[in-house]
Amino acid sequence: MKNTLCSAAEARRIAMEYAGLTYSDSRCLRNVFEDGLYALVILTPFQKYEIYVDAQTDEVVGFNTEPRLIMDEELFEPVREAVRYLAA
Repeated sequence: MKNTLCSAAEARRIAMEYAGLTYSDSRCLRNVFEDGLYALVILTPFQKYEIYVDAQTDEVVGFNTEPRLIMDEELFEPVREAVRYLAA
């Protein structure tokens, strides 16, 4: 076990790697540290991820996904543009 806790940025990187996400296709909505865990909520155009990272071990200890029913207009305009292009 290591002597230092991971940072919020490191917890986000660990969570995104675990979920197979990239910074360009997702947005971190929440990254809160409490009781030794980082609780992250990460959004993609079609999924919501809730991921829990142990700050001491750098391990993902909880993972949940659910479909998104409403897309954020600003974040996912490139997705709509791609769909329009493919449909043309």
